[in-house]
Amino acid sequence: MSTKRTRRLFSLLIASAVIASSCGGKDPGSSASSRQRNVALTNAEFNTRRAPRFISAAGESMLAISNENRIVQWGQVWDPTAGDFRGDINIPVTSARVAASSVYASVAITLDNKFIAWGANTDDLEKVPSDLDLSTVASLSTDGVTVYAIDMNGKLWGWGN
Repeated sequence: MSTKRTRRLFSLLIASAVIASSCGGKDPGSSASSRQRNVALTNAEFNTRRAPRFISAAGESMLAISNENRIVQWGQVWDPTAGDFRGDINIPVTSARVAASSVYASVAITLDNKFIAWGANTDDLEKVPSDLDLSTVASLSTDGVTVYAIDMNGKLWGWGN
């Protein structure tokens, strides 16, 4: 067997072992059902990031909504108390219908049509106009200071500072 072929075979075996161990592998102490559950959770997370129905990027932060309405955000967001970016993003909601992100703040409308804002200085962002029916909002956008929404009739709404 040639050296090149041996290296390819060895690489394939190592890659297979890494994949098997990350998906549960052969752990005599765990059951097949727990391995299957771990694989399903891993695949769900992977699919959310790989094939979102919506994605928004702002600076170092990415926000995505999956086809199952699961919201995921990763990267870095501005921390006003530290005056710097931080990597841990605490999203106050797990599912959303529409969402948007900026370097400083993110916003979303939940499946039960509640408006949520998180990040820096969200007090003004949370002052949704009283005559806006959140169930009709088709799209959101934010720069971290102002929120813009387009409803299903094409009307543009804006609020914030």
